[in-house]
Amino acid sequence: MDDIKVGREVLSVIRDLQFIMNDLSAELRVGLADTHHLISL
Repeated sequence: MDDIKVGREVLSVIRDLQFIMNDLSAELRVGLADTHHLISL
């Protein structure tokens, strides 16, 4: 495998991870908002 191919693979993995992290953080924010809402009641 040449360096360019490895670099592309790494970049696509990083992109996937960022996508997953964005998804998770969005869900976490919604979850946190829900718990704050419950606590404030």
